[in-house]
Amino acid sequence: MSSLFAVLLGLASCQRVGPSVGEPSSPAPRPAEPRAETRVADVGGDWDATLRLEGNPEGIPGVLVLRQEGGGLTGSFSSPLGVNAAVTGSVVGGTVALTLSYNIECAGTATLVGAVDGDRGQVEGTVEISDCTGEVTGTFELTRGV
Repeated sequence: MSSLFAVLLGLASCQRVGPSVGEPSSPAPRPAEPRAETRVADVGGDWDATLRLEGNPEGIPGVLVLRQEGGGLTGSFSSPLGVNAAVTGSVVGGTVALTLSYNIECAGTATLVGAVDGDRGQVEGTVEISDCTGEVTGTFELTRGV
């Protein structure tokens, strides 16, 4: 008898989830508002580049050539100092992230992350370099057009 009481008590406490037969249904929920797309900065083209690293305040000059498809970036970096690198990366909003892959004494990467200043035609940010000789950090500056 007590188990029958537990079943009846359980049924009595259940809440109705939907409309009963013959009751009008509530309106369907509204679809979510579409999110505004993040505007992607235009960074394709040729850039004068300077990488300023710890222990080398004069910097490493070079030319960065970027091809852009939406937010994806590919290209090349070359320097009169003999540094040549393949470039991959992305741009999200006004932030650029690039990876320069090179092989001088050994294979290495330079990771650049910076902010686009479209009014000045510049990108400035930080750089982290890692290869078999160690790691070094610094800053970089890109100026549009060569």
